[in-house]
Amino acid sequence: MIVLDWQHTAYRFSPADQVLTWRAEWEVPVYPDGDYYAFLSDDFSEGTFGHPREKTLCIIGDRLIESLGRPLSSWLPIIREYGAPV
Repeated sequence: MIVLDWQHTAYRFSPADQVLTWRAEWEVPVYPDGDYYAFLSDDFSEGTFGHPREKTLCIIGDRLIESLGRPLSSWLPIIREYGAPV
């Protein structure tokens, strides 16, 4: 994945390798803590975008929506679907 943080240099990483690392720490959190964060696949077909002022996390791509969207919707409100307000 490509990780974009508007205040830092972009970098690539493998989430699967990261998960297998003992006491793995993410350089950039997925959920925004004051900065805009984007985690995107190499072809930009899936990923996440964190918006700090809205305190939202946008899930991009059908595969991630199915695997992440459902569990996250149990504790994060859904405010838009496919860009349209819910």
